[in-house]
Amino acid sequence: MSSEPAPVAVVPIGTTDDERFRNKLFGAGIIRDPYPTFHRMQSECPVHAAPLADAFPEAPDLRVMSPDTGVSMATCTHDAAVAVLRDAVSFPNEPFYAHLNRSIGQSLLGMDEPGHRRLRVLVQAAFSKPHMDRWRHDIIEPVVDEYIDAVAPRGSCDLQEELGSRVPVHTISAALNLPADERATFFDLAVRMSNLLLPVEEQQRAAAALGDYVAPLVAERRAHLSDDLIGTLVAARVPTDESVDGIDDRPLTDEEIATFVRVLVVAGSATTYRAYGTLLFHLLTRPPLLVEVRADPTLWPGAVEEAIRIDQPLATIGRIAVTDTEIEGVAVPEGARVEISLSAANHDPSVWVDPEEFDVRRERVDRHLSFGFGVHRCLGIHLARAELEVMLEKTLTRLPELRLDPDGGDVFMSGLGIRVVNQLPVLFGPS
Repeated sequence: MSSEPAPVAVVPIGTTDDERFRNKLFGAGIIRDPYPTFHRMQSECPVHAAPLADAFPEAPDLRVMSPDTGVSMATCTHDAAVAVLRDAVSFPNEPFYAHLNRSIGQSLLGMDEPGHRRLRVLVQAAFSKPHMDRWRHDIIEPVVDEYIDAVAPRGSCDLQEELGSRVPVHTISAALNLPADERATFFDLAVRMSNLLLPVEEQQRAAAALGDYVAPLVAERRAHLSDDLIGTLVAARVPTDESVDGIDDRPLTDEEIATFVRVLVVAGSATTYRAYGTLLFHLLTRPPLLVEVRADPTLWPGAVEEAIRIDQPLATIGRIAVTDTEIEGVAVPEGARVEISLSAANHDPSVWVDPEEFDVRRERVDRHLSFGFGVHRCLGIHLARAELEVMLEKTLTRLPELRLDPDGGDVFMSGLGIRVVNQLPVLFGPS
Protein backbone atom coordinates (compact mmCIF):
# COMPACT_ATOMS: atom_id res chain seq x y z
CA MET A 1 0.00 0.00 0.00
CA SER A 2 1.44 3.38 -1.04
CA SER A 3 2.68 5.71 1.68
CA GLU A 4 2.69 8.77 -0.59
CA PRO A 5 0.80 11.80 0.76
CA ALA A 6 -2.61 12.40 -0.76
CA PRO A 7 -2.59 15.08 -3.47
CA VAL A 8 -3.67 18.56 -2.39
CA ALA A 9 -6.87 19.96 -3.90
CA VAL A 10 -5.26 22.60 -6.08
CA VAL A 11 -5.89 23.02 -9.80
CA PRO A 12 -2.48 23.12 -11.56
CA ILE A 13 -2.01 26.36 -13.44
CA GLY A 14 -1.19 26.23 -17.15
CA THR A 15 -2.69 22.76 -17.59
CA THR A 16 -6.25 23.39 -18.78
CA ASP A 17 -7.07 23.12 -22.48
CA ASP A 18 -7.99 26.81 -22.62
CA GLU A 19 -4.69 27.81 -21.03
CA ARG A 20 -2.70 25.64 -23.43
CA PHE A 21 -4.55 27.17 -26.38
CA ARG A 22 -3.98 30.67 -25.00
CA ASN A 23 -0.27 29.91 -24.55
CA LYS A 24 -0.14 28.79 -28.19
CA LEU A 25 -1.59 32.16 -29.21
CA PHE A 26 1.42 33.68 -27.44
CA GLY A 27 3.78 31.54 -29.53
CA ALA A 28 4.35 28.72 -27.01
CA GLY A 29 5.41 25.56 -28.81
CA ILE A 30 5.98 27.54 -32.02
CA ILE A 31 8.83 30.03 -31.56
CA ARG A 32 11.77 28.48 -29.75
CA ASP A 33 14.51 31.06 -30.29
CA PRO A 34 13.36 34.61 -31.06
CA TYR A 35 16.66 36.21 -30.08
CA PRO A 36 18.50 36.21 -33.45
CA THR A 37 15.49 37.99 -34.95
CA PHE A 38 15.49 40.50 -32.10
CA HIS A 39 19.18 41.23 -32.70
CA ARG A 40 18.50 41.88 -36.39
CA MET A 41 15.65 44.23 -35.47
CA GLN A 42 17.82 46.02 -32.89
CA SER A 43 20.47 46.67 -35.53
CA GLU A 44 17.86 48.23 -37.82
CA CYS A 45 15.81 50.50 -35.53
CA PRO A 46 14.82 50.76 -31.86
CA VAL A 47 11.14 50.62 -32.82
CA HIS A 48 9.67 48.18 -35.34
CA ALA A 49 6.94 49.88 -37.40
CA ALA A 50 4.66 46.85 -37.39
CA PRO A 51 3.28 44.25 -34.97
CA LEU A 52 5.97 42.12 -33.37
CA ALA A 53 4.52 38.99 -34.95
CA ASP A 54 5.27 40.38 -38.43
CA ALA A 55 8.95 39.60 -37.80
CA PHE A 56 8.04 35.97 -37.05
CA PRO A 57 6.09 34.48 -39.99
CA GLU A 58 5.33 31.31 -38.02
CA ALA A 59 3.86 33.24 -35.04
CA PRO A 60 0.22 33.92 -34.26
CA ASP A 61 -0.75 37.61 -34.32
CA LEU A 62 -0.55 38.86 -30.74
CA ARG A 63 -3.31 41.36 -31.49
CA VAL A 64 -5.86 38.61 -30.94
CA MET A 65 -5.22 39.01 -27.19
CA SER A 66 -5.40 42.83 -26.97
CA PRO A 67 -6.87 45.92 -28.70
CA ASP A 68 -6.17 46.45 -32.40
CA THR A 69 -6.21 50.19 -33.07
CA GLY A 70 -5.16 49.91 -36.72
CA VAL A 71 -1.56 51.08 -36.15
CA SER A 72 0.84 48.73 -34.37
CA MET A 73 4.49 49.21 -33.43
CA ALA A 74 6.95 47.24 -31.29
CA THR A 75 9.97 48.25 -29.22
CA CYS A 76 13.14 46.27 -29.94
CA THR A 77 15.73 47.75 -27.58
CA HIS A 78 16.13 48.20 -23.84
CA ASP A 79 16.11 52.00 -24.06
CA ALA A 80 12.98 52.05 -26.23
CA ALA A 81 11.14 49.81 -23.77
CA VAL A 82 12.20 51.99 -20.82
CA ALA A 83 11.13 55.14 -22.70
CA VAL A 84 7.58 53.82 -23.10
CA LEU A 85 7.27 52.42 -19.59
CA ARG A 86 8.64 55.63 -18.05
CA ASP A 87 6.15 57.86 -19.90
CA ALA A 88 2.84 57.04 -18.24
CA VAL A 89 1.29 60.25 -19.61
CA SER A 90 1.73 59.48 -23.32
CA PHE A 91 1.42 55.71 -22.80
CA PRO A 92 -1.08 55.08 -19.98
CA ASN A 93 -2.09 51.58 -18.91
CA GLU A 94 -5.87 51.79 -18.95
CA PRO A 95 -6.55 52.01 -22.71
CA PHE A 96 -4.55 48.84 -23.43
CA TYR A 97 -6.07 46.85 -20.58
CA ALA A 98 -9.66 48.10 -20.89
CA HIS A 99 -10.80 44.56 -21.73
CA LEU A 100 -9.40 43.34 -18.39
CA ASN A 101 -11.22 46.08 -16.51
CA ARG A 102 -14.48 45.10 -18.20
CA SER A 103 -14.11 41.45 -17.23
CA ILE A 104 -12.73 41.57 -13.67
CA GLY A 105 -13.08 45.15 -12.47
CA GLN A 106 -10.61 48.01 -12.33
CA SER A 107 -7.35 46.74 -10.91
CA LEU A 108 -3.74 47.90 -10.67
CA LEU A 109 -3.10 46.29 -14.06
CA GLY A 110 -5.58 48.59 -15.78
CA MET A 111 -5.33 51.82 -13.80
CA ASP A 112 -3.47 55.11 -14.12
CA GLU A 113 -2.83 58.03 -11.78
CA PRO A 114 -4.13 59.18 -9.38
CA GLY A 115 -6.22 56.07 -8.65
CA HIS A 116 -3.31 53.74 -9.34
CA ARG A 117 -1.08 55.49 -6.80
CA ARG A 118 -3.68 55.28 -4.03
CA LEU A 119 -4.35 51.59 -4.61
CA ARG A 120 -0.67 50.73 -4.88
CA VAL A 121 0.17 52.54 -1.63
CA LEU A 122 -2.60 50.64 0.15
CA VAL A 123 -1.67 47.14 -1.05
CA GLN A 124 2.12 47.38 -1.24
CA ALA A 125 2.58 46.92 2.52
CA ALA A 126 1.13 43.41 2.20
CA PHE A 127 3.97 42.54 -0.23
CA SER A 128 6.87 44.24 1.51
CA LYS A 129 10.07 42.28 2.00
CA PRO A 130 9.44 41.79 5.76
CA HIS A 131 6.00 40.36 5.00
CA MET A 132 7.44 38.10 2.33
CA ASP A 133 10.15 36.88 4.71
CA ARG A 134 7.38 35.78 7.06
CA TRP A 135 5.48 34.15 4.18
CA ARG A 136 8.68 32.34 3.24
CA HIS A 137 8.92 30.61 6.61
CA ASP A 138 5.23 30.20 7.47
CA ILE A 139 3.69 29.49 4.06
CA ILE A 140 6.06 28.93 1.14
CA GLU A 141 8.46 26.43 2.73
CA PRO A 142 5.70 24.14 4.09
CA VAL A 143 3.83 24.27 0.77
CA VAL A 144 6.92 23.36 -1.27
CA ASP A 145 7.83 20.58 1.17
CA GLU A 146 4.35 19.11 0.76
CA TYR A 147 4.80 18.69 -2.99
CA ILE A 148 8.39 17.47 -2.68
CA ASP A 149 7.15 14.90 -0.14
CA ALA A 150 4.72 13.62 -2.76
CA VAL A 151 7.31 13.03 -5.50
CA ALA A 152 10.50 12.24 -3.55
CA PRO A 153 9.81 8.50 -3.02
CA ARG A 154 9.14 7.91 -6.72
CA GLY A 155 12.53 8.77 -8.21
CA SER A 156 10.93 10.53 -11.19
CA CYS A 157 8.38 13.22 -11.99
CA ASP A 158 7.63 16.16 -14.25
CA LEU A 159 8.80 19.11 -12.18
CA GLN A 160 6.82 21.62 -14.22
CA GLU A 161 3.57 19.70 -13.80
CA GLU A 162 3.96 18.41 -10.25
CA LEU A 163 5.75 21.31 -8.58
CA GLY A 164 5.83 24.40 -10.78
CA SER A 165 2.15 24.37 -11.68
CA ARG A 166 0.91 23.72 -8.14
CA VAL A 167 3.05 25.58 -5.61
CA PRO A 168 2.16 29.17 -6.68
CA VAL A 169 -1.60 28.58 -6.55
CA HIS A 170 -1.35 26.77 -3.22
CA THR A 171 0.84 29.55 -1.77
CA ILE A 172 -1.68 32.27 -2.60
CA SER A 173 -4.57 30.11 -1.37
CA ALA A 174 -2.74 29.57 1.92
CA ALA A 175 -1.98 33.29 2.24
CA LEU A 176 -5.71 33.97 1.83
CA ASN A 177 -6.36 31.31 4.50
CA LEU A 178 -8.72 29.39 2.20
CA PRO A 179 -9.90 25.94 3.29
CA ALA A 180 -8.06 23.23 1.34
CA ASP A 181 -11.26 21.76 -0.10
CA GLU A 182 -12.28 25.13 -1.61
CA ARG A 183 -9.05 25.97 -3.44
CA ALA A 184 -9.96 24.22 -6.69
CA THR A 185 -13.29 26.06 -6.99
CA PHE A 186 -11.65 29.37 -6.16
CA PHE A 187 -8.91 28.93 -8.73
CA ASP A 188 -11.32 27.72 -11.43
CA LEU A 189 -13.29 30.95 -11.08
CA ALA A 190 -10.09 33.00 -11.27
CA VAL A 191 -8.96 31.24 -14.45
CA ARG A 192 -12.34 31.61 -16.17
CA MET A 193 -12.70 35.31 -15.36
CA SER A 194 -9.31 36.07 -16.97
CA ASN A 195 -9.70 33.80 -19.99
CA LEU A 196 -9.83 36.16 -22.98
CA LEU A 197 -11.00 33.27 -25.16
CA LEU A 198 -14.35 33.24 -23.35
CA PRO A 199 -17.20 35.68 -24.05
CA VAL A 200 -16.98 38.81 -21.89
CA GLU A 201 -20.28 37.91 -20.23
CA GLU A 202 -18.89 34.58 -19.05
CA GLN A 203 -15.74 36.23 -17.72
CA GLN A 204 -17.89 38.73 -15.85
CA ARG A 205 -20.05 35.98 -14.34
CA ALA A 206 -16.94 34.20 -13.07
CA ALA A 207 -15.55 37.47 -11.67
CA ALA A 208 -18.83 38.18 -9.90
CA ALA A 209 -18.90 34.65 -8.46
CA LEU A 210 -15.36 35.04 -7.17
CA GLY A 211 -16.31 38.40 -5.65
CA ASP A 212 -19.24 36.71 -3.91
CA TYR A 213 -16.80 34.08 -2.65
CA VAL A 214 -14.39 36.66 -1.23
CA ALA A 215 -17.06 38.97 0.28
CA PRO A 216 -17.76 36.93 3.45
CA LEU A 217 -14.02 36.48 4.01
CA VAL A 218 -13.60 40.27 3.92
CA ALA A 219 -16.59 40.76 6.23
CA GLU A 220 -15.12 38.25 8.68
CA ARG A 221 -11.75 40.07 8.69
CA ARG A 222 -13.48 43.41 9.25
CA ALA A 223 -15.23 41.95 12.28
CA HIS A 224 -12.24 39.96 13.56
CA LEU A 225 -8.97 41.25 12.13
CA SER A 226 -6.31 38.64 11.32
CA ASP A 227 -2.80 38.76 9.91
CA ASP A 228 -3.53 36.80 6.73
CA LEU A 229 -3.52 38.54 3.35
CA ILE A 230 -7.15 39.66 3.39
CA GLY A 231 -6.79 40.87 6.98
CA THR A 232 -3.71 42.89 5.97
CA LEU A 233 -5.61 44.46 3.07
CA VAL A 234 -8.58 45.28 5.31
CA ALA A 235 -6.26 47.01 7.79
CA ALA A 236 -4.24 48.90 5.14
CA ARG A 237 -4.23 52.70 5.43
CA VAL A 238 -2.48 55.45 3.49
CA PRO A 239 0.52 56.57 5.60
CA THR A 240 0.34 60.14 6.91
CA ASP A 241 3.67 61.38 5.65
CA GLU A 242 4.94 63.72 2.97
CA SER A 243 5.73 60.95 0.47
CA VAL A 244 2.01 60.28 -0.09
CA ASP A 245 0.70 63.81 0.41
CA GLY A 246 -2.43 64.50 -1.62
CA ILE A 247 -3.50 60.89 -2.13
CA ASP A 248 -7.12 59.98 -1.53
CA ASP A 249 -6.78 58.31 1.88
CA ARG A 250 -9.88 56.10 1.79
CA PRO A 251 -9.15 52.50 2.89
CA LEU A 252 -9.76 49.68 0.43
CA THR A 253 -13.40 48.90 -0.30
CA ASP A 254 -14.73 45.34 -0.35
CA GLU A 255 -14.82 45.40 -4.15
CA GLU A 256 -11.24 46.71 -4.41
CA ILE A 257 -10.05 43.87 -2.19
CA ALA A 258 -11.99 41.32 -4.24
CA THR A 259 -10.56 42.67 -7.50
CA PHE A 260 -7.03 42.63 -6.12
CA VAL A 261 -7.47 39.01 -5.08
CA ARG A 262 -8.80 38.15 -8.56
CA VAL A 263 -5.69 39.55 -10.21
CA LEU A 264 -3.26 38.10 -7.69
CA VAL A 265 -4.42 34.51 -8.05
CA VAL A 266 -3.94 34.38 -11.80
CA ALA A 267 -1.13 36.89 -12.46
CA GLY A 268 0.89 35.85 -9.42
CA SER A 269 0.51 32.15 -10.12
CA ALA A 270 1.16 32.09 -13.86
CA THR A 271 4.38 34.12 -13.76
CA THR A 272 5.95 32.06 -10.97
CA TYR A 273 4.93 28.81 -12.66
CA ARG A 274 6.66 29.81 -15.88
CA ALA A 275 9.73 31.26 -14.11
CA TYR A 276 10.32 28.06 -12.11
CA GLY A 277 10.22 26.01 -15.30
CA THR A 278 12.67 28.38 -16.96
CA LEU A 279 15.07 28.24 -14.00
CA LEU A 280 15.15 24.45 -13.88
CA PHE A 281 15.36 24.15 -17.67
CA HIS A 282 18.51 26.25 -17.78
CA LEU A 283 20.13 24.32 -14.93
CA LEU A 284 19.10 20.83 -16.06
CA THR A 285 20.34 21.44 -19.61
CA ARG A 286 23.73 22.48 -18.17
CA PRO A 287 24.68 19.57 -15.86
CA PRO A 288 28.07 20.99 -14.76
CA LEU A 289 26.40 24.27 -13.80
CA LEU A 290 23.67 22.37 -11.96
CA VAL A 291 26.34 20.65 -9.84
CA GLU A 292 28.04 23.98 -9.17
CA VAL A 293 24.83 25.76 -8.18
CA ARG A 294 23.68 22.89 -5.97
CA ALA A 295 26.97 23.08 -4.05
CA ASP A 296 26.94 26.85 -3.54
CA PRO A 297 23.76 28.42 -2.06
CA THR A 298 25.21 31.90 -2.58
CA LEU A 299 24.54 31.37 -6.29
CA TRP A 300 20.82 30.66 -5.84
CA PRO A 301 19.54 34.29 -5.87
CA GLY A 302 21.62 35.04 -8.97
CA ALA A 303 20.33 31.92 -10.72
CA VAL A 304 16.74 32.96 -10.00
CA GLU A 305 17.27 36.49 -11.30
CA GLU A 306 19.15 35.33 -14.40
CA ALA A 307 16.35 32.90 -15.25
CA ILE A 308 13.80 35.72 -15.03
CA ARG A 309 16.00 37.84 -17.32
CA ILE A 310 16.89 35.30 -19.97
CA ASP A 311 13.40 33.86 -20.61
CA GLN A 312 10.67 36.10 -19.32
CA PRO A 313 7.42 34.78 -17.79
CA LEU A 314 5.64 37.64 -19.58
CA ALA A 315 7.73 38.55 -22.60
CA THR A 316 5.53 41.17 -24.29
CA ILE A 317 3.29 43.82 -22.76
CA GLY A 318 1.58 46.79 -24.35
CA ARG A 319 0.44 50.39 -24.24
CA ILE A 320 -1.63 52.67 -26.50
CA ALA A 321 -0.37 56.17 -27.29
CA VAL A 322 -2.93 58.82 -26.32
CA THR A 323 -1.11 61.64 -28.10
CA ASP A 324 1.31 62.11 -31.00
CA THR A 325 4.75 61.44 -29.54
CA GLU A 326 7.99 59.61 -30.27
CA ILE A 327 10.09 56.74 -28.94
CA GLU A 328 13.86 57.07 -29.31
CA GLY A 329 13.35 59.49 -32.21
CA VAL A 330 10.72 57.35 -33.98
CA ALA A 331 7.37 59.09 -34.52
CA VAL A 332 4.39 57.44 -32.83
CA PRO A 333 0.90 58.65 -33.84
CA GLU A 334 -1.95 59.06 -31.38
CA GLY A 335 -3.87 55.78 -31.08
CA ALA A 336 -0.90 53.57 -31.99
CA ARG A 337 -0.76 50.22 -30.25
CA VAL A 338 2.79 49.72 -28.94
CA GLU A 339 4.02 46.24 -28.09
CA ILE A 340 6.87 46.39 -25.57
CA SER A 341 9.19 43.44 -26.02
CA LEU A 342 10.67 42.77 -22.60
CA SER A 343 12.29 39.76 -24.23
CA ALA A 344 14.21 41.88 -26.74
CA ALA A 345 15.11 44.43 -24.03
CA ASN A 346 16.58 41.70 -21.83
CA HIS A 347 18.74 40.51 -24.74
CA ASP A 348 19.90 43.92 -25.94
CA PRO A 349 23.70 43.55 -26.43
CA SER A 350 24.20 47.25 -25.71
CA VAL A 351 23.10 46.50 -22.12
CA TRP A 352 23.95 42.83 -21.58
CA VAL A 353 27.26 41.09 -22.27
CA ASP A 354 26.63 37.77 -24.04
CA PRO A 355 22.85 38.10 -23.51
CA GLU A 356 22.08 34.52 -24.59
CA GLU A 357 24.43 33.07 -21.97
CA PHE A 358 22.85 31.83 -18.72
CA ASP A 359 25.28 33.44 -16.27
CA VAL A 360 24.38 32.96 -12.60
CA ARG A 361 27.14 35.43 -11.65
CA ARG A 362 25.98 38.18 -14.02
CA GLU A 363 26.56 41.65 -12.52
CA ARG A 364 23.56 43.89 -11.90
CA VAL A 365 21.24 41.29 -13.35
CA ASP A 366 18.29 42.87 -11.53
CA ARG A 367 18.31 45.66 -14.14
CA HIS A 368 16.21 43.38 -16.33
CA LEU A 369 12.72 44.53 -17.31
CA SER A 370 10.85 41.29 -16.63
CA PHE A 371 9.14 42.91 -13.64
CA GLY A 372 8.39 46.04 -15.66
CA PHE A 373 9.68 49.55 -15.06
CA GLY A 374 8.33 52.80 -13.64
CA VAL A 375 5.08 53.31 -11.75
CA HIS A 376 3.69 49.96 -12.92
CA ARG A 377 6.70 47.87 -11.86
CA CYS A 378 5.41 44.55 -10.54
CA LEU A 379 4.17 44.74 -6.97
CA GLY A 380 4.85 41.04 -6.38
CA ILE A 381 8.63 41.12 -6.89
CA HIS A 382 9.47 39.99 -3.36
CA LEU A 383 6.84 37.23 -3.45
CA ALA A 384 8.08 35.89 -6.79
CA ARG A 385 11.71 35.88 -5.63
CA ALA A 386 10.86 34.23 -2.31
CA GLU A 387 8.83 31.48 -3.99
CA LEU A 388 11.46 30.79 -6.63
CA GLU A 389 14.35 30.74 -4.17
CA VAL A 390 12.54 28.30 -1.88
CA MET A 391 11.45 26.11 -4.80
CA LEU A 392 15.03 26.03 -6.09
CA GLU A 393 16.49 25.28 -2.65
CA LYS A 394 14.07 22.41 -1.97
CA THR A 395 14.44 20.98 -5.48
CA LEU A 396 18.25 20.91 -5.24
CA THR A 397 18.56 19.74 -1.65
CA ARG A 398 15.74 17.20 -1.47
CA LEU A 399 16.02 15.58 -4.91
CA PRO A 400 19.62 14.24 -5.13
CA GLU A 401 21.23 13.25 -8.41
CA LEU A 402 18.66 15.38 -10.23
CA ARG A 403 18.83 15.10 -14.02
CA LEU A 404 16.65 15.22 -17.10
CA ASP A 405 15.04 11.90 -17.98
CA PRO A 406 16.77 10.82 -21.23
CA ASP A 407 13.61 8.98 -22.23
CA GLY A 408 11.30 11.87 -21.38
CA GLY A 409 11.11 13.41 -24.83
CA ASP A 410 12.05 16.82 -26.18
CA VAL A 411 12.41 19.58 -23.56
CA PHE A 412 12.50 23.16 -24.83
CA MET A 413 11.67 26.81 -24.13
CA SER A 414 9.35 28.63 -26.50
CA GLY A 415 7.05 31.59 -26.91
CA LEU A 416 6.88 35.20 -28.08
CA GLY A 417 4.29 36.83 -25.80
CA ILE A 418 5.38 34.53 -22.97
CA ARG A 419 8.33 32.19 -22.50
CA VAL A 420 7.55 28.75 -21.07
CA VAL A 421 9.13 25.30 -20.95
CA ASN A 422 7.04 22.51 -22.47
CA GLN A 423 7.84 19.89 -19.79
CA LEU A 424 10.50 18.93 -17.22
CA PRO A 425 10.68 15.12 -16.91
CA VAL A 426 13.40 14.31 -14.39
CA LEU A 427 15.03 11.43 -12.54
CA PHE A 428 16.57 11.60 -9.07
CA GLY A 429 17.87 9.38 -6.31
CA PRO A 430 16.29 8.64 -2.92
CA SER A 431 16.16 11.49 -0.40
